[in-house]
Amino acid sequence: MRHKACLLLLAAIALPAAALESDRQQPIHIQADRVLVDEAHKISTYTGNVVLTQGTLHVTAERVEVHRAEKGIQQLIATGAPVTFRQRPDGAEDDVRGKANRVEYYADKALVDLIGEAHLWQGRDEFSGPRISYESDKNRVRAAGDGRVRAIIHPQNGKGQ
Repeated sequence: MRHKACLLLLAAIALPAAALESDRQQPIHIQADRVLVDEAHKISTYTGNVVLTQGTLHVTAERVEVHRAEKGIQQLIATGAPVTFRQRPDGAEDDVRGKANRVEYYADKALVDLIGEAHLWQGRDEFSGPRISYESDKNRVRAAGDGRVRAIIHPQNGKGQ
């Protein structure tokens, strides 16, 4: 029984990582109160009620830094009180939703870090802790930090069995 519960937990955690591949091919739209573009350092900083969308991805934050490389976006750093996001994974009926004080996305590693009061929801399942990281290309999720990690996994049939 314990082995089955661990497998269910791992399966539920891995689902959010399978975000729509087509989202990455869409343009990024950003709205903000202010923008500062620093071409010399290839950093754009958006502040004040920032809303970022790309395909099914929707992010809200107080500040978003976009770090560019030759091949495109290298890193996004979003901060706020809190940063929120949602995205629809391939084949899923529900969006993956998350919030944290800081969200860092590393394009070259396909890595998303939720830092500070991090929460992640997939359907009715919930994960929370000081830090939640997932690598979408490896379907790997880690929750850790200075404090306890919490997971709530609901039965798939919704009837408690």
